[in-house]
Amino acid sequence: MPKDDYASAALLERWITQYGDMLVRLAYGMLRDRALCQDAAQDTLLKAWRGYHTFRGECTEKTYLTGILMNTCRDYLRTAWMRRIDRRFTPDTLPEPYADAAPRDRTVIEAVLSLPLSQRQAVLLRYWQGLTIAETAQVLRLSPEAISDCGAPTRGCGQNWKDGITMTKAIDLCQAMNQGLSSLRLSPEARQQVRSRAYGRARNRPKRLVFVLAVCLMLALLATATALTVQRSQNAQAVALARQELSRKYGLSAPTLGVFDAQLTRRGGVSTVVFQSQAFSAVLTGTYTVQV
Repeated sequence: MPKDDYASAALLERWITQYGDMLVRLAYGMLRDRALCQDAAQDTLLKAWRGYHTFRGECTEKTYLTGILMNTCRDYLRTAWMRRIDRRFTPDTLPEPYADAAPRDRTVIEAVLSLPLSQRQAVLLRYWQGLTIAETAQVLRLSPEAISDCGAPTRGCGQNWKDGITMTKAIDLCQAMNQGLSSLRLSPEARQQVRSRAYGRARNRPKRLVFVLAVCLMLALLATATALTVQRSQNAQAVALARQELSRKYGLSAPTLGVFDAQLTRRGGVSTVVFQSQAFSAVLTGTYTVQV
């Protein structure tokens, strides 16, 4: 587990190679949009990479990435733009070409993609990605019983599942989905964007750190200068008050007070000014202390 906030570059590269295409295809199964599935896969890889320090190893990496992808797709579907447009599935939105796909594969894919989201996501995870009921429940944040009751087919049942597709055909769903969506891959542009967004941010971190430290240093210097200015002002005010008191007590004029050297000390909220004069001994000699 990397100690830094971000996982190593090698980890991200391995995820891009090992899971990139799978994430795009699964995102298409959720969003049914060939452009958005590329964006969702990118966001998933970046979120997982940046948050890898929170991964405790309680599930496989595939399940970890799948969970983030499902949350990302649900966030996409909740946006105002997605709610305004018509999101009903039509066969012409399927990716091309279907070079090696048999007609029955297209039928199975269309049936799966036509399911309501609550059923479709369970079918995609359980019967396409091969997650167990417990893993599917963990990813979807549902109970295992809810996964069993959500409409996903159960192996061994002979009842019809969707539009006359029997369970025998549904068992071949994994192969049908893989063949039918084989042309969907994480594009070179998307791969490069993931790297740029990830490594660019990581490279800029030292620069941002230097900038933050410089700002903190400037603020500290500004605070120190302000405190010194305030202290000088208070000292000057205390000395002026002390001179006024000395003048009142001994009846000295302003020019006479000018020959006194003043030294100020503070203790317990009390300012003490000590006046000394050597040059004006005809009037006053020695040391005079005034508290203000």
